[in-house]
Amino acid sequence: GYFFTEPLLSLLQTPGNMMDLAASYLSIHFIGIIFLFGYNFISTVLRAVGDSQTPLRFVLLAVILNLFMDPLFISVFNLGIAGAAYATVVSQGIAFIYGVVYTVRKQLVPFSKPALPSLEETSVILKLGVPAGLQMMVISGGSMAIMSVVNSFGESVVSGFGAVQRLDSLLILPAMAIGTAVNSMAGQTVGSGDMERTKKIAHYGVIYVLLFMAAVSTAIFLTGYHAVRLFISEADSAAFGEEYLKTIAFFYPFIGINFVLNGVVRAAGAMFQILVLNVISFWALRYPFTYLFSKWLGENGIALGIGMSFMLSSLTAFLYYRYGKWKHLVLFEK
Repeated sequence: GYFFTEPLLSLLQTPGNMMDLAASYLSIHFIGIIFLFGYNFISTVLRAVGDSQTPLRFVLLAVILNLFMDPLFISVFNLGIAGAAYATVVSQGIAFIYGVVYTVRKQLVPFSKPALPSLEETSVILKLGVPAGLQMMVISGGSMAIMSVVNSFGESVVSGFGAVQRLDSLLILPAMAIGTAVNSMAGQTVGSGDMERTKKIAHYGVIYVLLFMAAVSTAIFLTGYHAVRLFISEADSAAFGEEYLKTIAFFYPFIGINFVLNGVVRAAGAMFQILVLNVISFWALRYPFTYLFSKWLGENGIALGIGMSFMLSSLTAFLYYRYGKWKHLVLFEK
């Protein structure tokens, strides 16, 4: 990533007047990505054993540090956009080190002296891990492809889309949180062979996520303009952002269904199947729909294309949850 920053940004059709700043930020971010991986790994292990509170502390520490370091590095140290990247890397690094020390000292997870895994253990790890890694590549690649569509509309749309993406990462938090909770609980009930309870978890998960995301959709539809203005002041960018949010708001409940049902299926170890569902979601639906609707309706078609893909992705997730063979997978022989 560090050595191919500029070619990657060129591939995304990054506007020329933004290239130097974007390359400066991204190259530094690539250096610190190991810290992001580190504390996410620790958080995942803790959630798997039922502790969702401790990972919150790690993330909270990183966010608070970033909040104070951003203005310090950007303005006081006069590092500009590079300062924002350094602030992120340092804050994530401190959160990772704190996470390691805290988890080992408190003995929050089963820990033994590192040793080479057996062939059988390696096989299970790779069977789960390789598709999971490919999922992230599919998601990241799909996001990059959508960004290339956005970039083709120029700087004001790029800025507006950047603002709404920051909002979007906040707005989908209820869906992500419920999906994570469902994933952890379903993993334990699937492991104990209690499929009836697994179905109840999925059922109530969908109900809760629909209620929460309907509330989020209503709020953002009514306050979209003011929400965008928190992140950007340029008139054209803010206008695009408001229109985007008012369109995408109708589709947020569908992305919630996706998080919940895929969380249940993932808990059973159906990682390859989730990989296929993500390929369908991003490459068969989201990118083509975004591209086609943007060609048809211009910049306002971006949100509609993404929203339609949310709706069809949730239908695909439901069909696999209902009729797929994930319930019969066996990861570990007794």
